[in-house]
Amino acid sequence: MHFHGGDGRTRRSLRAPALAIVAALLAVSATPRERQETPPRVARPGFAYDPVRRVTVLFGGVSDEGAYPGTWEWNGAEWRERKIAGPSPRANHGMTYDARRRVIVLFGGEGPDGRTLGDTWEYDGVAWRRASERGPSPRAGFGIAYDGARGRTVIHGGFADGGAQPLTDTWVWDGSTWTRVAVTGPSGTTFHRMVYDAHRQRVVAFGGRGGGGETWEWDGSSWTKAPVAGPPPRDHHAMAYDSRARRVVVFGGGRQLPGGGYDRARLWLTDLWAWDGEHWTLRSEEGPPSRGGQPGLAYDAARDRLVLFGGGALDGTWEWTGAGWERRR
Repeated sequence: MHFHGGDGRTRRSLRAPALAIVAALLAVSATPRERQETPPRVARPGFAYDPVRRVTVLFGGVSDEGAYPGTWEWNGAEWRERKIAGPSPRANHGMTYDARRRVIVLFGGEGPDGRTLGDTWEYDGVAWRRASERGPSPRAGFGIAYDGARGRTVIHGGFADGGAQPLTDTWVWDGSTWTRVAVTGPSGTTFHRMVYDAHRQRVVAFGGRGGGGETWEWDGSSWTKAPVAGPPPRDHHAMAYDSRARRVVVFGGGRQLPGGGYDRARLWLTDLWAWDGEHWTLRSEEGPPSRGGQPGLAYDAARDRLVLFGGGALDGTWEWTGAGWERRR
């Protein structure tokens, strides 16, 4: 898997030496009780909210024991482990909720051997189903979102095995077939984030390596760069859409410097920003402790809360209430 650190150019796979490092970081202060009541500490998990079942779903990531294959659900009060068969262990994959077909769509990622994956899975709340093994080339670290206006899951960018050459293509999934719809898009091609703005009917992409603090929007046929300044440049951040406030929100990430390097003194950000389609607004400068390794973030529409979990050596389930962050578990 890929680690954010140093000058950001060194990339490691999920092979044994890297897993040992992650395991040592994630295992600090974990207790048996925490292991039973909450998901293990994971970096780079898949994370998506199911509005019909009113649960936030987590799958995979890297735990203190290595690449993790588990499925968990958060209902606002407790985590529940779903002991069901599903995709192979992976991290840096993408997950989003398909509102038309009422399933969570999962694509790609990076397996325990460091090789990127190109399979598509769907989860209906009962079981995982392998939906396709054909489509975009195997990749990890890409952006993914469900375009509600056009009924398509959209992915952009990512990296293939080795990560030497970032990918720039855009694909859409209609539930049966993947179609490439663009060969260029946002400047941020790896470790960026994408979400769907339901009010404006646009997929919004922000940040990532190569994209810094840029904001891009997809209208179903082409990408357009927003001509505004955004939050400080970053990658490995978290992103969600607050449907009640009609705002895209961005939390944390790794701070990028103008030359493309990283601020080693203040590497991980804890700020929260909101995008209304015209302006970015800083909502909070301080948040949950450092969340390296791309945490999961989703908006729980039933409870009007942002849910944050995972991302690095620190654990805990956190929620944004609109006035501040609260640790729930």
